Amino acid sequence: MKKIIINFLLLVISCFFVSSVSLADKKILRLGTASRGGGYYELGNSIKNLLIKKVNSVIVIPTKGSVDIVLRLVRKELDLGIVQNDIAYFSGYGLYPFDHKIKTVKSIMPFYVEPIFLLTNDSNIRSVHDLSGQRVNVGERGSGLYVDARFFLMANELWDVIDRKNESAENVYNLLANDKIDISFTNDLTKDLLRGVNDNKLFMLSLNSEDIGALKSTYPYFSEYNSNLSGKEFRTIAVRALLVAHEDVSSEIIYEITSCLYDNYAGLIFPGGPIISKAPDISGVPVIKRHKGAER
Repeated sequence: MKKIIINFLLLVISCFFVSSVSLADKKILRLGTASRGGGYYELGNSIKNLLIKKVNSVIVIPTKGSVDIVLRLVRKELDLGIVQNDIAYFSGYGLYPFDHKIKTVKSIMPFYVEPIFLLTNDSNIRSVHDLSGQRVNVGERGSGLYVDARFFLMANELWDVIDRKNESAENVYNLLANDKIDISFTNDLTKDLLRGVNDNKLFMLSLNSEDIGALKSTYPYFSEYNSNLSGKEFRTIAVRALLVAHEDVSSEIIYEITSCLYDNYAGLIFPGGPIISKAPDISGVPVIKRHKGAER
C-alpha cells in the first residue's frame, strides 16, 4: 500500500513539474499599439485573437504611438509593435525624431495604406493655407502622427504660425464637435468622424499637388492618396502600417506569427472595416531590416 501511495505521489509531482515547464516555455508576447480608440488598437486585438493558438498569450498594450513603441521596444518593455513604416525607417537610420540609429527593432510585415486626414469644423477653412492662427491638433507627442504633421506643416511653412494642440485620436471628435479645436490631423476615421462628415458638420481638407510635392521633395517616404468621401473627391498623404519586433524575439516565434498572419490576413480588423484578403508585398515599402524569422 505504501508503495502505491509513493508511486502516486511521484506521478503527481512529475505531472506538476512537466506542466510547470511547459507553461514556462510558452512565450507571453507584449504587443504595443496606439491609444485605445485608435485604429492600431483594434488591429492589435485582432492580431491577438489570431495568434492565440500560436502562443500562450498576447497582451495588447496601448501607447502614445509609433515613436513611443519603438523606444519601448528598445527598452524591451514590448516584444512586438504596430508602427508607421516611415517612423520605423527613421529609427533605423537615426533620423528625426531619433538621435541615433536603432538596430534592435526589425520589421515583420506591412499592413494597410494609412492616409493622414485633415478634418475641420469650419467650412471657411478650405485649404492648408487657411491654417494660420488656427487651433490645430497635431497628435500626441510620441506618436507617428505628430511627426508626420510636423513634417507636413514645416514643409509648407505653417508649423510656427498655428496654435498647436497635442490630443490623442480618441478625443478628436469631441474636440471638433465642441469647438475646442478648429482642425485636426488624424489617421483614424472613426464612426463619429465619418458621421460628422456625412452630416456636413465636419469637413475634409483636400491637399493640392503643391502641398504634397513640398513634403515629398524632402520626405519621399510619403505617398499620395486619392479617395472619395460623401460623394466628394479628396487628396491627401499616406504612410503604411507595419508590424515590427525586437530582434531578441526568437526566429521560431516570429516565423509562426508571420505564417499565421499571412495565412489568415482576411481575419484582421483594419480601421474603417475594409476586408483585405491578401497581405501587401513588403518590397517597395521603405522599412528597416526584416527579422530573421520573417525572412524564411
